[in-house]
Amino acid sequence: FAVGGCFVLSSGINAEYGGVTVGTDPEFQPTAMLMESSLKFSGDYCRTSSEREALETTFRSWGPLMVGTCIADDSCQIMELSCKHSAKDSEFVLSVTFKEPTDSNGAAVGLTALYSTIAALKGASISVTEVNRKRSVITFEVEEAAVSPPVAKCPGGSERLLVTCQWCDRGTYEMEGNCVECPKDTYQPSKGSTSCMACPTDTSTNEETGQTICLAENAIESLFSGLSTTLIAIIAGGAAVVLIIILTTIICAVKSKKKSARVMDVQIRPVQPVMTGQTKVGYVEYR
Repeated sequence: FAVGGCFVLSSGINAEYGGVTVGTDPEFQPTAMLMESSLKFSGDYCRTSSEREALETTFRSWGPLMVGTCIADDSCQIMELSCKHSAKDSEFVLSVTFKEPTDSNGAAVGLTALYSTIAALKGASISVTEVNRKRSVITFEVEEAAVSPPVAKCPGGSERLLVTCQWCDRGTYEMEGNCVECPKDTYQPSKGSTSCMACPTDTSTNEETGQTICLAENAIESLFSGLSTTLIAIIAGGAAVVLIIILTTIICAVKSKKKSARVMDVQIRPVQPVMTGQTKVGYVEYR
């Protein structure tokens, strides 16, 4: 029986709301790989937008990155580039994220080679041409070079397992690259989701998280709330008639049992014998 969008079984168990599980392998190969790196420079630079733009322009054509790397042949790209200045330490850090599409084996050969190149940049110099009236050139030296191994770039609804991706399971959703459980009173019956759905009216997850269904609250009351007033009156009247018949039958049965159990009360009373010739005759009177 359908109640407010929920299917309530005759046994009182509440069935699932909406959604069908997506039939897909949980783990799969990514379509691209990412590699994050950071270069620390000594100097009072990267404070303004024009300085950041000048540094970015120079970095994209920087000599050490243009010799035998995937940046040079465009097989990988600079996906994100940002610069943060520290006035206290008089230094700035250039953070760069590289991206490369994977091959048929799910590998990113170009990033693997670029990893070694960036790790060896300590001590290298970069000369930045400032865009001003004098077009001055400022040179900075790399004090520290840090780079992380390439990792999978996974689509929405999945999380990264180093070099592979995994779809978020039922009852979870993807948030900032990780699969997390749906909050209470929300549910997700499908895999590979980026959000959870709120439970329909009069349903909940009973304070539980990570649920794939919502359960109807007060299912019996919900059932009757969907019936018309006339139908409820008919049902109530029929129930009353049945109750009267049952009570009448019980009363009659009890009376009949008492009547059949009654036994005859027997008393014996001696009487004076009657003389008839020489014989005394006595008898007992039954009442």
